[in-house]
Amino acid sequence: MEAYKFEDITLIDDAIALIRRRRAMYLPSETPGPYLAGKLIQDIALLGALPARVARDGEWWLVSADRDWLRAASGVVSTEPFVRIVPCPQWGRYAFRTEVLLTAFAEAVVIAADACLTWIAGDAAGVEPPDALRVPGPGRHVAFRLAADGGAPMP
Repeated sequence: MEAYKFEDITLIDDAIALIRRRRAMYLPSETPGPYLAGKLIQDIALLGALPARVARDGEWWLVSADRDWLRAASGVVSTEPFVRIVPCPQWGRYAFRTEVLLTAFAEAVVIAADACLTWIAGDAAGVEPPDALRVPGPGRHVAFRLAADGGAPMP
């Protein structure tokens, strides 16, 4: 086996663009909405934030859990899993959090907790969030709406 040197390693500057270019590698399903919602529910379960639910509201997919899986014990909410590949080796050798896939393949992603909406992706001025996020219940809620092309790879 050939040994790698530090110079052989390429750092990923834009994880979202990399994921979009390799759509089939990260989104192996012809039905991306149910696939992404299911993967996020799996992550929520592994993080111990059950019970969790999936629902549809028109074109929006809604994933909710009674416990806020993005909030650290310190009270700080991290949106990092939505913008970069966050490894989770305890779940498998090459496992990573699903949230980044939502940002890569959805035209809009909104998170809600404590009656506060945060837009992760999409134009808050041009897109109405689903009604279920206007007065969210306790816990953490994520809504995503797929791009019209279903998250086709970038040219």
